[in-house]
Amino acid sequence: MKLFDKTIEEKINIDFYGFSHMCLSYFDISFDVDQSFAETIMQKERVINKTVVVDSNVIIDGKSHSFAMLITQFILPYYDVENSLKIEKSLDDNVSALNKNLDVMVEKTAMRPYCSNGMMSGLSVSLDDNYVMIEDYDDEFDTSNDSWENIMVDDISIYLNKTKSILVCKNK
Repeated sequence: MKLFDKTIEEKINIDFYGFSHMCLSYFDISFDVDQSFAETIMQKERVINKTVVVDSNVIIDGKSHSFAMLITQFILPYYDVENSLKIEKSLDDNVSALNKNLDVMVEKTAMRPYCSNGMMSGLSVSLDDNYVMIEDYDDEFDTSNDSWENIMVDDISIYLNKTKSILVCKNK
């Protein structure tokens, strides 16, 4: 991965989490950086999670691509968007066909929606309200200035910088 004109020779880990409650699923994207690079991240004016997706490049199959390509090529296919949109376009728009439409969705996707306002209506790919987490188990980062807030009740293990959307975890 290349970010801020620095090449990071680490694998990008992608973990998927899916929940039946409220139909929530998300991907956790992580990679390791050294302390000096983490300090560079903290000094930048921009919110880092958006910078990673918009301004960085990753190597996929030996070729350099934008980080966004990683999302569109490897993450979105999980949701089978193309097939879902094709099915949705084939449905009857008449309210009287609602039950029939739900049956068609079950038959073609093996999923029973709880409503029919569009199969892909709840799908969003967003970086909003996400934080970069830095694991600082050796206490190398200074979190004592006013931009950091201890967000734990009983100890001082996790600090938040709201402006930059960064969490620093001090204890394992």
